[in-house]
Amino acid sequence: MEGEWLQREVISGLMGLVALRLDGAPAADAITHTLDIWLVALKKAQRWNEKTDGARVRAAFETLFASCERWPAPAALIRAIPARQNQQALPKPALTEEQRANGRRRIGEILGALKYSNDKHETNMEQGKE
Repeated sequence: MEGEWLQREVISGLMGLVALRLDGAPAADAITHTLDIWLVALKKAQRWNEKTDGARVRAAFETLFASCERWPAPAALIRAIPARQNQQALPKPALTEEQRANGRRRIGEILGALKYSNDKHETNMEQGKE
């Protein structure tokens, strides 16, 4: 099932939070419902990818372990998730000489059409100078 890894990460993180015995923690019999709500919130926040996001979710829980004095809301976890690493952009495609020539020709046509358009119509300021 897609997202199974996310569920495992959240279960592990919630177990860590429960172990801290923070004020406002859900009752032991409500922790499965808590898991369900946290998963809904996380799935609404963004699309997840196990390869790139597993470590980010773990890091966010570690941040909560170190900083929370009360039981956090799912939004606190979402805010604690580190940004994704920038992926390198694809290289700019090389243009052929034919493509360059077509581009220059098209720009010339556009500029010519704009010049013709400006010569043909007077501006508002020019209309009043007669």
